[in-house]
Amino acid sequence: MTTVPHEQLMAECAYRMRVPEDGFEGRIIIDVGEFLYDPILGWVEDDGTLYFSDHGPQKDPENWVPYAGHGTIHRLTRTGEHSRLFEPGAVPGMPYLIRRAPAAFGPYGGDIFFPGQAKGGREGALSGHRLYRLTEGESAPETFVDIPPAGTTGGGTPGAMMVGGFGREGTPHEGTYLCQTMMNCVIYQITPDRECRPLFILEEVFGRPVMPYFLFYATSVWGPELDGKLLLGGMPDASFEIDDPGHNILEYYVIDGERIDPEPVARRDIGWAMAEVAPPEFGPYGGHTFLFDFGATNFMHVSKAEPGPLPYDSRILRVDPSGETHLFADGLQGGWNELRFDRDRMYISCLRRSFSTGEYHEPDGSLYEIRVKP
Repeated sequence: MTTVPHEQLMAECAYRMRVPEDGFEGRIIIDVGEFLYDPILGWVEDDGTLYFSDHGPQKDPENWVPYAGHGTIHRLTRTGEHSRLFEPGAVPGMPYLIRRAPAAFGPYGGDIFFPGQAKGGREGALSGHRLYRLTEGESAPETFVDIPPAGTTGGGTPGAMMVGGFGREGTPHEGTYLCQTMMNCVIYQITPDRECRPLFILEEVFGRPVMPYFLFYATSVWGPELDGKLLLGGMPDASFEIDDPGHNILEYYVIDGERIDPEPVARRDIGWAMAEVAPPEFGPYGGHTFLFDFGATNFMHVSKAEPGPLPYDSRILRVDPSGETHLFADGLQGGWNELRFDRDRMYISCLRRSFSTGEYHEPDGSLYEIRVKP
């Protein structure tokens, strides 16, 4: 466990975000050193409440226990009122990539779901995982289903679980939850009756491992032929059994019901898989697409970094309706950044060093905003 003096932490993570665009202004919502460690954005409700998870802290932030759970889920209202849904450490690992179930998910519509470890610590990250369910108002999440082993990559162990989320209405996956495990390179489908089945064992689809980082529905920046389609963003010939290729460039494949086209439709960096479309209230850029260029900091596998501040080379890009890409904001530190919109404002998360895997347990996370000037 590291111990970084507060003054040093604040200096190494100082706010330097710049918004070159006229008509916009940026500010700090939750600063470094307060209570954020690794904020991962969820969604914004119609009333402006932002939901997000955090990998830290443990119940006792001053005394790290390697095999104890950590992290919680937060709410932040439009007026700045903050609350958390349960105490840190309520699950063996951490809450991560939270989603609210749609009505099509049967009796669990409206509940919050997220992937997580079945047991704590780094050993738990590389062993079996679960899907957790939380009903707001309850003191802790429950196990919804355990993810079964499948395939031979990584010994078939469903470790390092990620999430595609709930199938979109009107698609073959409506009423189900899709997730993927990077250790054994498998995509799973979960139904409201708590059944979980391997939908795609990627070593069988491609004849080689393809590590599945993202499942997402493409936005218009992917072009009219791909707009709205379910895409897999994966790294060919990558697995936990071989060295990390060391870059953020993925290949993308179309998923059509029970079939994946093995021919990639694009090769792009990871920011394109996380693109968000601005609402009409976002000044002159309503309908434009925004995404991150993470810069030189790559924590997809390697989550430790040399001492000192991370580079301030993460940027927010804007893609206009003609497909042209423009710089919107810069001066952000990488590690992992996300953005979400609430009418005339954009929320921006900064994770920096990893709490869960980097042996760095300082509150170096922050939340910023960019807002249309009155």
